[in-house]
Amino acid sequence: MARIFIIDDDHDLLLIMKSVLLSKGHEPFVFASGAAFLEGLKKHTPDLVITDIVMPGVTGGTIYKMLRKAMGPQLPIIVSSGTRMRIDRVDPLMRHMIKPVDFDELFVVIDQMLKSSGFDSQPEDDAADDWDELDMPD
Repeated sequence: MARIFIIDDDHDLLLIMKSVLLSKGHEPFVFASGAAFLEGLKKHTPDLVITDIVMPGVTGGTIYKMLRKAMGPQLPIIVSSGTRMRIDRVDPLMRHMIKPVDFDELFVVIDQMLKSSGFDSQPEDDAADDWDELDMPD
């Protein structure tokens, strides 16, 4: 299925997300920080990204902006937060989900976003070299 990158500083949540995404046939990659995520991009290209908003160091907002700049609007991105902050959806391939995540809702959103992005479940050549130019913010 889809190669899904998850970025969150909550290690327990990463383990749960990895397990449930594997159970649905997806290929999850988990990262405990924005910096680790940026390193992971050098090896693999995601079909969808799920990122926490509030994290130390590289925040979810920064990750979102970097991905949009590098990949354009075609990459589905789910941003999540345990806070009640309001996030306006100005991007058709961006969704906001409140933590704790409802996994039934998450799977529906993932399926909708992948379909909207034109995701093809057949693997392509990995374009990891495209990410070498991403600079991690100081």
